[in-house]
Amino acid sequence: MVAKCCIVGCTSGYKSNTEKVSQFSAPKDTGLRQKWQKAIPRKNFVVNDKTYVCSKHFSEEDIVQYWESGGIKIQYTRCRSREGAVPSIFPGPSYLSKPNKQPRKPPCLRQASDCKLNISKSLDSDHNASSKAELTNILPVEDNLFHDLNQPELFQCPTAWILIECDKKEEFCIATLNVVGEVPTVEKCIKVNKDCQVSFWINGQQFGSDELGIIPNKSVTQFNDNIKTFELILVCQGGPSAKQFPIFSEALCTTSSVGLLRHNECEAIIKTKSNCCPKCKCLKNILRLRNKRKASGCEQKLEVTPTKKKKIDIVRKRANNNRRTVVRKNKKIISQKKKLDLVQNEMSDYSGSIEDKLKKLTINESQNSLIMECFAAAKVKNSRNRHYSENWLMLCLLFNIRSPTAYKYLRTTELLPLPHPKTVRKYLSSIKTTCGFDQDFLSLLEKKINQMTEMAKHGVLLFDSISLRKSLAVNSSNLTYRGLEDFGDEDNSDHHKEYVDHALVFMWQSLSSNFYQTIGCFASKGEVKGVMIAQLVLRAIGSLENIGIFVDGIICDGATTNRKMWKELGIDSSKNNLRNYFQHPCDPKRKVYAFSDFVHLFKRVRNRLYNNKCLQLNSQSNQIVWKYFEEVYKEDIKNPGNLRIIPKITPHHLHLTPMAKMRVRLCTQVLSSSMAQAMKYYKNKGVLTLKGSEETAKFTEFWNSLFDNFNRN
Repeated sequence: MVAKCCIVGCTSGYKSNTEKVSQFSAPKDTGLRQKWQKAIPRKNFVVNDKTYVCSKHFSEEDIVQYWESGGIKIQYTRCRSREGAVPSIFPGPSYLSKPNKQPRKPPCLRQASDCKLNISKSLDSDHNASSKAELTNILPVEDNLFHDLNQPELFQCPTAWILIECDKKEEFCIATLNVVGEVPTVEKCIKVNKDCQVSFWINGQQFGSDELGIIPNKSVTQFNDNIKTFELILVCQGGPSAKQFPIFSEALCTTSSVGLLRHNECEAIIKTKSNCCPKCKCLKNILRLRNKRKASGCEQKLEVTPTKKKKIDIVRKRANNNRRTVVRKNKKIISQKKKLDLVQNEMSDYSGSIEDKLKKLTINESQNSLIMECFAAAKVKNSRNRHYSENWLMLCLLFNIRSPTAYKYLRTTELLPLPHPKTVRKYLSSIKTTCGFDQDFLSLLEKKINQMTEMAKHGVLLFDSISLRKSLAVNSSNLTYRGLEDFGDEDNSDHHKEYVDHALVFMWQSLSSNFYQTIGCFASKGEVKGVMIAQLVLRAIGSLENIGIFVDGIICDGATTNRKMWKELGIDSSKNNLRNYFQHPCDPKRKVYAFSDFVHLFKRVRNRLYNNKCLQLNSQSNQIVWKYFEEVYKEDIKNPGNLRIIPKITPHHLHLTPMAKMRVRLCTQVLSSSMAQAMKYYKNKGVLTLKGSEETAKFTEFWNSLFDNFNRN
């Protein structure tokens, strides 16, 4: 929106007038806006924020067209109004235009303009310059002070002070002179006019009593004291001589009457014992550096607008920051070069092959193989044509057998140079894997056993039968069938072989360490006969003893075939003739003890309690009833999930299927300490269906403790 002049008869800003003039909006100051209201000749007109007056209605003194600084003038693109300007030129009769009147000077300035000193040109110039300043802090004194000072018998001029006669004798003036060379100048001056007003002057500049710390005068005696106080004030003598620096900027300093340069911001009064103020003291260095830059041909500092000066300061700041950054980077480069030299010197000490370096290190053979494979993988560009060492392949085969998931993760993330799983399966398929006790495997196991302690070599032989799904496959490499009965070298019969649905697995576990290893597997149709199991047990004990393992016992479950095996080995479980060991087949002085699988016994006890619904340990105690477990569960599920005592118990724990009877977890969670505590809690709470459950709770706690002991807890 184009601003339009509000003066009647003026067409500035309208489409009919193409003349370009500046439009000034109404001032925000309330007092100045009222002046505009009175000055604009319009009836019932109210000046608001949307009121504009063009520059035609302001006097030339109220229009600012140039920006000035340091003697440089730059014209504004659009002129501006002076602060406090009021429109005064209007079209029409002349009485509408009201010229601005200059304000009248105050009486003190009108009286001070008539006073002049008569001692020298310097005194006159200083007095003329000072008479233009406003008189502030003029001290009121008694009415007879001016008269008393003019009486020689009442006042005598102190030493170092001279009495100066003024024109028309309207002022009383005393001063101290400072002689520089042959030219005397007034340094300090005290004036008292007819109105008994006292003023203090220093180097032609007037100062108030508050600035000087002088108490107002009331008598001649106090006036003498004020003279002494004023005399003790230190005065700036100025800067260097004007002859030393004939060329200088008037915006920086001026020349005094004695030929000394004085800073424009000179403080005149100094508080320390020095000849000049800090501004005048630095003046010499400033002028010297400017002359030096000028003599060296450097460009002089240009006076610029405040907006451009800010931009220049930003550029200079960035340049300084960049300069510091370059210095820091250079220092960092130097330090990195030193570190590089140190590393190169250290690398020069390494000579010889990697194998020689690894031999000097205390690492095992597996770690040695890993390091060598990492170096070999780094040299290969195409990973499909990799060749692995035999030792590393063997480690990879064992690792893949132990944890295929971990093997896949380490290979996918390339943490280890592992061969592809297809390569692993290829090598596994080439290995001769038959049932029975493999002598090649036992020889490898012997190397592991030799690294174990004597105590760790003692262990037990575990064996168990598992069910298999019938399947038949053909091995194309040797044209043999897989999925038929196979007892390895232990079976010399030529009878027709049937499909396999069971497998008998043998395992050895150390008693003092966590090491365990499968040593043989036998495939059969149905469960292996007890006599055959006894023969395989003796063969397994002999094979393990030959490689340095000490078999001190055997562990199996209480299946029918296993009990038959016990009978064949001479183990008797009857009360009258209890015998839980048999003679060691390799050492007649040693015994091999037979143990029944505790977990299997644990499940059998639970299953018997579930099938019979109750057990009687002795005639003097209450019965152990399965129904109490069900009643505890019914009471416990009434509580929220986070407040249940036995949150793990579900209906699958209490209503067993044939498969559920074989699961150890369902058994141990029922016969647990939490179940016993829940049974006691709900009985004490008053549940009638749990009356007489004390013996069942004790039975549950007993089996929980027994299981923890066998489980090494």
